[in-house]
Parts: sequence; C-alpha cells; structure tokens
Amino acid sequence: GSAKRSTRSSESACDPPMRRDSSLVDDWIDRYLAYIRVERGLSPHTLAAYGRDLARFAAVLTPAQRDAPASIGQDEVLL
Repeated sequence: GSAKRSTRSSESACDPPMRRDSSLVDDWIDRYLAYIRVERGLSPHTLAAYGRDLARFAAVLTPAQRDAPASIGQDEVLL
C-alpha cells in the first residue's frame, strides 16, 4: 500500500516556512526566491535584485490583491 507522508516532511528543501503575517503573494514570492536559489543556483546578487523587484511589485498591491493573486490585473503588473 502507499504510505501517507506528512505535508511538512514531503515539501522540498526550497519550500520556506509560511509566515503568519504574510499574504499569499508574499508566500509565493518567498517560494519563488527559494526555488531559484536552490534549483537554479542563481547568484546572491541576482536573488537580491529579484527580491527587491518583487517586493516593490507586492507593495503596490492592495491587501485584497495580496491575498487573491487572481485579482491582480495588467494595470498592476505594468506599473
């Protein structure tokens, strides 16, 4: 039979712990940065630049958009 694994133990090394005060967008950004660090092996300078850019993008979103990324439209992306 198949053994059921716990959710936390089955996550990959690039999955950061979720913060209680973060939005869904913040969590996705954290996971993306962890992915490109671990799986793609990008340099710390590239990671820092991506992190800054994504933080600036997240800062223009409303709280509702940060918790419902599907509501983010082209206007927010093109700012």
